[in-house]
Amino acid sequence: MTRERLVPLIVAVALFMENMDSTVISTSLPAIAADIGSSPLQLKLAITSYLLALAIFIPASGWMADRYGARTIFRTAIAVFMLGSIGCAFSQSLGHFVVARFFQGMGGAMMSPVGRLVLIRTVGRQNLVDAMSFLTMPALIGPMLGPALGGFITTYASWHWIFLINIPIGLLGITLVSLFFENLRSDIRESFDLIGLALIGLGVGGLAFGLTVTGDEDKTVSGKIGSGAAHIELSTSNGDLHIKKGSAVPAPAAAAPNPPNAPASPKAPHLKSTAPLPQQPVTQ
Repeated sequence: MTRERLVPLIVAVALFMENMDSTVISTSLPAIAADIGSSPLQLKLAITSYLLALAIFIPASGWMADRYGARTIFRTAIAVFMLGSIGCAFSQSLGHFVVARFFQGMGGAMMSPVGRLVLIRTVGRQNLVDAMSFLTMPALIGPMLGPALGGFITTYASWHWIFLINIPIGLLGITLVSLFFENLRSDIRESFDLIGLALIGLGVGGLAFGLTVTGDEDKTVSGKIGSGAAHIELSTSNGDLHIKKGSAVPAPAAAAPNPPNAPASPKAPHLKSTAPLPQQPVTQ
């Protein structure tokens, strides 16, 4: 099998593993909660933390690939994903499980864009459309098969194997990446936008936290979030319009009069009607 055929297959398997793990624990939450001493509703933080890590670290993965090489970052991403899987399998509390799922999300975030970067730079233009189809199928099939596979493994084995099954797949992936991936990197060195990454983390993290607590029975936090959102100022492009709760939109300012020395604006000429006047009847 040629490199142009094997590279898309390796990337597709890695992305399938990443997308499947986003939903694989949804049907196993009761069994996991019983073992770690938590409740299934509290374990929604595990799903949230995984998706949150994906959203935060995807923007940083492109810079890391250009700086340190695509092959190095892709192998590191698989290794981090494997460490997160081992941590999830041996978790003894809710906090440990959430942190391990966050590590899994970090590895998955680095795999997705770096794999596409390797694919675009490795596969020729004539085969690029066929190669991109390998990346579309994992994104569609992985989340769909995740709940069914998680329930099957939990019923006939143990929920720990949901995460331990990623270890042999990850080891095989690291071996294939080392053999067939080129360590592509950019010749232009750009500085890393640490402030932007921090703002993305705070924004996405705050949004995820707000959406999580809005369904809780305690409405105190939800009320504060709603009150704060109502007072957010929405600025237009020119910065003149501000909308707040309980405040009306200011009326537009009146047009300024012409200066004293300014010439008067020309008036439109008076147009006379050329239509004939109606004839009055003549009385004898």
